[in-house]
Amino acid sequence: MQQALATHIHVEVAIGRRTFEQVVRGAVDVWGREVDDHDLFVRTAEEIAGRAFADHLAAQAAWPEVTESDRLSMAMIDLAMAGILSRESYTDCLNCGTTEIGGELAKLPGMRGYTFYHHQDAQAAAGGGGVMLAYGATGDGDAATIGAEIVAACRRRGLEAEWDGDARQRVHVPVDWRRRRFGPLAGHPGAPTPPGGPAVPVTFCDYTSISGDDPVDMSVQECRDLMLWLTPHDGNFACYRGRSGPTLQFMWEAGMRLWAETPDLAARCSRGRHVTVDEALELVTLHVRDGGIAPEDLGEARTVPW
Repeated sequence: MQQALATHIHVEVAIGRRTFEQVVRGAVDVWGREVDDHDLFVRTAEEIAGRAFADHLAAQAAWPEVTESDRLSMAMIDLAMAGILSRESYTDCLNCGTTEIGGELAKLPGMRGYTFYHHQDAQAAAGGGGVMLAYGATGDGDAATIGAEIVAACRRRGLEAEWDGDARQRVHVPVDWRRRRFGPLAGHPGAPTPPGGPAVPVTFCDYTSISGDDPVDMSVQECRDLMLWLTPHDGNFACYRGRSGPTLQFMWEAGMRLWAETPDLAARCSRGRHVTVDEALELVTLHVRDGGIAPEDLGEARTVPW
């Protein structure tokens, strides 16, 4: 059992969507009822998870700024902004995912279709198998058209999506799975002090996963990772405080549009505009590197009174 436990934990750590506590709790949910000494099992799971987290964080320090996993997230965000609801590591299986995304689409009349990969797909990808993207069209739309758009979006991001045009087949995307951990997703017992360098306090909320209500200092890379990790879902936000300038904050809106703004407390207003994921990453990089962005960095922004 211990080998199976270690494999399970290492895969969950590699997927990168669950905290240390969630990874351990997930292992307990799988095997906890089969063991004689529950407390010993929990301690063993915590020890294995602690080593897995440490190894993962050490490895990711040498990864390139943009990994293939990042490119997959960028493609999924591109699709969401284009009217195709996209979800990553979504539910546990294909049937559950299809049912749940149908419920989401019922509240989003502007969406033309959907795509997602579920948690078992993420496990396969973390093991070297790539992801299988499920998809479909809304209303009288054509599923094959949605499939073709998914393939095109992935290829624009440098991924070699594989699909034969058959709407009954999922899209296979080979991915060298490298998903960084950051902030609360990197925390574990005995975690070392983060390396020095430019950083800003960050708060965020992802209603589909976890939130960070207490400010956590994040580096440029971590702040970029957060933008790609945040699910395109109405109300999800990330708030990057400035060291020497105004706060930069982002919020997803119901129409799958990403709003970026800098609040002006004295004037009781915000200046902002809708941005692409590439623009968001550029703004975040500039903000953290320089300690804050200037109003003109947002480009042709509009003023929103409070």
